[in-house]
Amino acid sequence: MTVVVIGCGRVGAELAYRLFEKGHRVTVVDADLASFAGVRSGFRGRTVVGDCLDREVLERAGLEDSDAVAVVTSSDAVNAVAAHIAQTVFNVPIVVARSYEPSRRKIFDEFGVNVVSTANWLSDQVEDLLGHGGLRSLLRTGRGEACVYELTVSAAWDGRKLGDLLPADVRPVALTRHTQGLLADRDTTIETGDTVLVAANADGLAQLEALLGNAREA
Repeated sequence: MTVVVIGCGRVGAELAYRLFEKGHRVTVVDADLASFAGVRSGFRGRTVVGDCLDREVLERAGLEDSDAVAVVTSSDAVNAVAAHIAQTVFNVPIVVARSYEPSRRKIFDEFGVNVVSTANWLSDQVEDLLGHGGLRSLLRTGRGEACVYELTVSAAWDGRKLGDLLPADVRPVALTRHTQGLLADRDTTIETGDTVLVAANADGLAQLEALLGNAREA
């Protein structure tokens, strides 16, 4: 895959190296030549110096031939505009942008840009650890209306079917048993130590938390 990373701060530098390490063709764009020193040694991708809102700079970076673009500068406004340009001018299939301020999420939504909000993500993780005992959030869709959670089967659930245990608003997705991954449904019989992935909306999560709370008290 050909990927352009716009912004070579700490996130951009690390992302560029990881993508390169996995065998992707990577180009990094930044207005400051010195910023490229932050990329780990061993990186053999391309670097382009220039304003990421300048069409000529983006053409030199190869956006017209790229499969994906990650826009991770330190400015939400720049990230939103650059991502919009990548989508509408260069027709890049996959565009992801970083957002710092949750209040600015609306800008990205209006542009139809996939966004990773640092503050929201961190808050979600801390909230899950504090408030969803026994559950770990793995994936949130949209604005968090539906999520995928991971839970570990206790001895009290051993030999039971998921359909007998999970609330109707919680859907089993998959499970891991002794390092083997398996698809799961409500007829799946579970064992102590299984790690189960379930999908739930807010109502389903509340029901699941109540179920886990009752299991701990039993």
